[in-house]
Amino acid sequence: DSLGVSTIVTTDAAGDASLLVAEGITTVSVVEDTLPPGYVQTQGQEPTEVFVLAGGVQSVVNGYEPSFVLVHTYIDIDGDGTQDDDEENLSGIDVIITDSNNVQYMVATDADGNALVEVPPGNVLVQIIKSDLIANLTQTEGSPSQTVVVDAGETTPVLNGYYPEGQVYVHLYKDTDGNGQQNGDEPNLEGVEVTITDSQGVPRTVTTDANGDVRVPVAAGEATVVVNQDTLPDGYVQTKGEEPMTVYVAA
Repeated sequence: DSLGVSTIVTTDAAGDASLLVAEGITTVSVVEDTLPPGYVQTQGQEPTEVFVLAGGVQSVVNGYEPSFVLVHTYIDIDGDGTQDDDEENLSGIDVIITDSNNVQYMVATDADGNALVEVPPGNVLVQIIKSDLIANLTQTEGSPSQTVVVDAGETTPVLNGYYPEGQVYVHLYKDTDGNGQQNGDEPNLEGVEVTITDSQGVPRTVTTDANGDVRVPVAAGEATVVVNQDTLPDGYVQTKGEEPMTVYVAA
């Protein structure tokens, strides 16, 4: 206080501390070592000087911002590794967060796909727990286990996108007898181009292998299969299937 008397007080549950002091200039200083790790001052000054009148009350208000990890999960419908405006958040995903002091937190993403955890600054390990919700999804952004650096007073985002991927399987063969079925002596058709367009309108052109097969991962939903007629042997006529063919792919 103005008489040079130093006194240490502790804030109560309401964040308050009060002390009777002599009239005059009083210096208020927060003991930084007693703040939670990583807190950064956002209001007030350090130290603060105030003038206290006799019989008066002078307030000193200090605000502090902690550091956080924000885990976000979403459905990446187009598989581009970025959440678009029309792509939904993914709730109910369990996450284990291990902070720089090796303290673990088990949380789950909310309806907004978020899990927010206050942590001290430093290296933080974020682990996504594989569950039935994402068992059949392909991760396109982030990774199941990743370490991020959290700075004091900052919120560090950890983004995780998941692609609801299924598969289209196409088989082509030479129907020698024209009965619409592949008999044991009828060979497969190798080297024929097939274009598969998924539910997002993304086309992929592939070529049948020695077994007459192609397998293409696609987004869940309706997919269209078109055989490139120019790559078929001359004179071949389709005896089974449709051209083009629409199929529904489940994730």
